[in-house]
Amino acid sequence: TTPTTTPTTTPTTTPTTTPSTTPTTTPTTTPTTTPTTTPTTTPMTTPTTMSPTTTPFPVITPSCVESGCRVRREFTHMTSTEQFTFLGALVAVSTLPAHRTLYSHLMATHTDQFDSGIHSPSQFLPWHRWYLLQMENLLRQFDCQITLPYFDWSRYASHPFSAPIWAPDVLGGDGVPANGDCVSDGPFQTPQWAVLPNNTCLKREFSGSMANSSVIDVTLQTPVTSFPQFEATMRSVLHDTARCNVGGTMCSLRASNAPEYWLFTAFTDSIWERYQNRSTAHQNVFFNSITTPLAGTGGSVTPPNVLDNSALPGGVCVEYQTALNPVPTGVPTTAHTGIIIGGAGTLAPPPPPPPPGGANEISINGNSQEEDADDDEETVEAL
Repeated sequence: TTPTTTPTTTPTTTPTTTPSTTPTTTPTTTPTTTPTTTPTTTPMTTPTTMSPTTTPFPVITPSCVESGCRVRREFTHMTSTEQFTFLGALVAVSTLPAHRTLYSHLMATHTDQFDSGIHSPSQFLPWHRWYLLQMENLLRQFDCQITLPYFDWSRYASHPFSAPIWAPDVLGGDGVPANGDCVSDGPFQTPQWAVLPNNTCLKREFSGSMANSSVIDVTLQTPVTSFPQFEATMRSVLHDTARCNVGGTMCSLRASNAPEYWLFTAFTDSIWERYQNRSTAHQNVFFNSITTPLAGTGGSVTPPNVLDNSALPGGVCVEYQTALNPVPTGVPTTAHTGIIIGGAGTLAPPPPPPPPGGANEISINGNSQEEDADDDEETVEAL
């Protein structure tokens, strides 16, 4: 005799017409359906309120005691020994079993969140600052002396691919068209090293020129009241376009797999820091009032948490050492036959060789972006 509308017998499937038992708020496990937290007072014209959509990234903490600020240096001004130490640590965390799980998760975080807000005006700069911190913490689990370097490509703007970082014994050079644009020299060549998750080769397809230092100087003079213009230039010109000049993996959903990604992204962050250092208003503009968590952080990090490089999560202090001018004329002259891992003098074991297969291409800002053919089909929004 129970009425057919009795909700007590169907507690988990109550019709949407009985709001007393079905709260109108979307469950917290599906934050992408409740984009309502961006402050309406933000000056951005396209604020985005994307929330984490996948398993939150496990917080990476360095296995050493912090003492003072971590100094991030311009890569071409480091000695060859310093360069190779950094590259060796990067090879190590991407291949050695003790670090590979966290490294894999870190790579997947960028790919999974690629079109979930991390390239939107409200998240781009703070999200990538947080992401740099996670990689640096991971590297410091391997070697406490490691900090992320940056590459000031603006000093090579008209001829960016003649820079010494592309030497065969540093990052390696351009991809080989006859071999699917796979890189065939340096420590990240195939089959010695591979892009996750499918163990494909690292690809490059060098093209074009990059913005010169004058463009960056003008960008840094952008007034606080025109911050949307500054942010758009940082995101589109000084990040996206530069990535796609390198091409291949750097211009794809798997961009963070490319070793140069970290040097390029750290350079972007260093420019933002220079802008922030102009005044308190520059330091806090726009992001200080955004409470939406950064995508992929499990709600634990918001933009204000990473506004100050001297007070990052975990009590970390970071500062960028200004690059010296003029452009150095020499490149490391001591050829090395392999990246040495730690003090043991052993090379990281290579991952399995990449399987054969083609690639699909998608487009971002008019730039071709490769996606592995066997990946799930993904839609990438215009940035």
